[in-house]
Amino acid sequence: MNKWKYRSVMKRLLGVLFLFMAVVMLNGCILSASPPSPVTLKVAEPCTFEIKTFPVPTNFVWTLDDVVVPAFKTRYFTYIPGTADIGDHTVSVTETSIFGKGKHSWVVHVQAEGLNHIADLSSLIISQGTLTPAFQSGTLSYTTQVPDAVSSLTVTPTSAGVNATITVNSSAVVSGTASTPIPLSLGDNSITIVVKAEDGTTTKTYTIVVTRSNPGFTTRDQAQDALYTAYAGIGYNRADSTYDDAPLYDVMLNDLNTVAGDFVLNTIFDDPNLITKLLAVLLGGSRTFNDTTIPGVVSSVYVDPGATKNGYLSFSGNLTVKFDATTGYPWNNCLYYGSGTGVAALTADVTGYIKATSAGLDELYVHSVTITALNTLKAVYPDPIGEVDYNQWKISYVAYYGENDPDYTSGASTIPMNAYILPILITYPVSTLDYRDYTLSGGFTLNGNAYTFPETGVRYRQWQPGSQTLLSVNGKLTIPGMTGVITVSSPEDIIDPVGSGTISRSTAGIWTSGHMNLNASEVLATFINNGTCDFSGDLGTWSIAGWQISLKP
Repeated sequence: MNKWKYRSVMKRLLGVLFLFMAVVMLNGCILSASPPSPVTLKVAEPCTFEIKTFPVPTNFVWTLDDVVVPAFKTRYFTYIPGTADIGDHTVSVTETSIFGKGKHSWVVHVQAEGLNHIADLSSLIISQGTLTPAFQSGTLSYTTQVPDAVSSLTVTPTSAGVNATITVNSSAVVSGTASTPIPLSLGDNSITIVVKAEDGTTTKTYTIVVTRSNPGFTTRDQAQDALYTAYAGIGYNRADSTYDDAPLYDVMLNDLNTVAGDFVLNTIFDDPNLITKLLAVLLGGSRTFNDTTIPGVVSSVYVDPGATKNGYLSFSGNLTVKFDATTGYPWNNCLYYGSGTGVAALTADVTGYIKATSAGLDELYVHSVTITALNTLKAVYPDPIGEVDYNQWKISYVAYYGENDPDYTSGASTIPMNAYILPILITYPVSTLDYRDYTLSGGFTLNGNAYTFPETGVRYRQWQPGSQTLLSVNGKLTIPGMTGVITVSSPEDIIDPVGSGTISRSTAGIWTSGHMNLNASEVLATFINNGTCDFSGDLGTWSIAGWQISLKP
């Protein structure tokens, strides 16, 4: 064989052999035989990969990027996510044998691509409505409105990064496909889309608030009923009032509030072991007071003492009242019934401060109150109210006593708050001011007609700056005969009550000025000094004289 031809053949054979004399390894694992195959490394964390050569003939010199790599040695490269690609590396072998000299090179393309950190969406589509603002990958919050007829919609999110995972309201959704239908309640509905990048840690959360519009008022009677229901929560009876006489006020607040307070005191004082248990509480022990002296009623009060402050012992307590289904417990002008003596119907959570002597309880200040009429409680009133069935109806408020308050701090307001609606009073603050701030929530049914104060309920506030009595009513409610949640709102401005439209009431209880928005200004109720309410809005303009009496249910 010709010498040069032989050399050429050997070079080709050696070239084939050399293809397997360099490997690329990551953490000891061979990823690809090299050269010449390009290698792509996908890693999320900083790591070191290696190019290792295994030269066999001693008359060949291996170099890696022009650096000699001795036999059975390794050249290392470190990848840090976020840096540029590692790039190309040249593996060369130089022949120095008797057959001649020459150099053969192969390129190993090592591209270190970290697992991507992309948690963006490239597209977000809803089956109903239009996103506001228009979708952009960097915008995370959106709103849309749909009519009452739309009871559900789907969301189609598309990820910008490969291998990202997506959930819609915690349910997995494949990128670019629609979610399962999402039911919509009347009012605001929040939809959460969470995108998790390929790296498994980077996330981004998109939210869509879908407002399913209420059907709105279709009759003037509905607007009037909404006003009266909202008013009744603070329209308490007064001996000197001609107008301020809301029978629903007893159902919603007054009777439940006072009967719960009465049970707290009577249950504690009627316990046959009152002194022993009270002393145990004062010494830091929890005790349960019980009263079984009332036919058809079993009540208990659990008292848990806390820290001492300003000479008073703080406490938290829980009242549980169980009424039977037949006897009926008389209170004010109604009878309370439960589903059985073994089932709770009325509860109250109370915190406050006590001071006691060996002779018994000396002072009691109630701080926070939450009264709950469970769905096992029923009240029967004379006509026109009739039977009331409660459904997790709650009354919540916090009381302050000004300088008389054991929790009073220097510089705080000296005006008592909710002192005049407190049903539990041994030490009463001397004040002529009736400041109020409480919330009603839950539901009740009156003669088959359901009322609810959903979500956070309705908040009632009353101030008495100077010679004025100012009110505000804000929240959501439903009324019989109308689907959908009604928003009620009125201004709260002590500085400029007239200019702002804050409601003002006279000493006789008449709402003399101010206004209330019904269903997001669909109807505006404006109160006039003579006890008239002027209505205006989508249903036209009309007036009701003496509305605080004439709009009774």
